[in-house]
Amino acid sequence: MINSNGSNGFSTTKLVGGILSDFQDLARQQIALIKAECLADWRKTKEVGFILWLSLVPVASGTILLAFMFAHLLHWLTMPSGSDPASIPLWACYGIAGVILAGAGGVLFMVGMRKLQAFNPLHGESVQTLEENVHWLKRTVGGGNRLSAGNGGK
Repeated sequence: MINSNGSNGFSTTKLVGGILSDFQDLARQQIALIKAECLADWRKTKEVGFILWLSLVPVASGTILLAFMFAHLLHWLTMPSGSDPASIPLWACYGIAGVILAGAGGVLFMVGMRKLQAFNPLHGESVQTLEENVHWLKRTVGGGNRLSAGNGGK
């Protein structure tokens, strides 16, 4: 659009103001996206942390029971034969319980580790979007997308 004074109707002030306004909107959206993604990553991290912490309880209990098993095994090995009336010796009972608890804890630990490896907070959508926005801003400000007055903006 050409005015009566020969200008094309675009002032530098309006163009710079429009670019700054677009940049502010883009920055607000980027911050909101980063905030939402950080909250989602924090929830995932808390869930994984809880599972890993929870796995320590049965692993520790199983380890203690296995230690008792070895003590009772040593006692059983030094007893005279036939002095234990139980069909399963006490050391075997501790061993069975210890293996079950340690196995359950190991399974929980593996589930937690797989969940931890399944997400990477540094490679989310917000980082990719930020990179795209920086490239766009470089092109816009750097001259790759300027309007030329001579060809009508084409």
